[in-house]
Amino acid sequence: MPDVDPETAAPVFDPWTFPGRKAIGHDGNRLALKFCRRGRSWHLHIADVLNAGMPFTFAIAPDDRASARLREAHEMFTVISGRPANLAGRRGATEPIITMQSLQALDGHLAGAGERDIAIAIFGTRIVTEKWHGDSELRARVRYLIRRGRTGMNGGYRSLLWGAAARRAGEFSMPATATAGRKRARKDSPYRAG
Repeated sequence: MPDVDPETAAPVFDPWTFPGRKAIGHDGNRLALKFCRRGRSWHLHIADVLNAGMPFTFAIAPDDRASARLREAHEMFTVISGRPANLAGRRGATEPIITMQSLQALDGHLAGAGERDIAIAIFGTRIVTEKWHGDSELRARVRYLIRRGRTGMNGGYRSLLWGAAARRAGEFSMPATATAGRKRARKDSPYRAG
């Protein structure tokens, strides 16, 4: 919302100059900004009276999540103001990204795409052009993502349901998959285990 008593260093609302990806949409009541940077994303509602170029402030509801929202607002302000942000080193931030990439790699593999095509879809043409060769780290990473995706498809997804704490503690063993009463996949099915 607009900052009615701005300090001299107060940021101005100009989302298109903010670093990172952003999108503005309307939820039926008000404008909403989705802002993404280094694996983090924020969803903000924009007050009707806030215009581009105006000093702004965050308004946080005083509920159970107020302290978490305050931390998120501070992180976003750090990114907007151009200060060094410690977002890349957040614990656990890479696990969802690797899981997403594994699913993308598996999907491409099951559709019959080659490893290079999968790499282009996940990492982009420029990176693949620069770093792809027969024994490259990027190629090994794509192979790892495909293996990880296959493991997830063949029962490893259960560990996602149990959570990281349970995986570390080893509280749950992997139950054997019951095959009785289930149809077997056809030989040409892309969902056939193997």
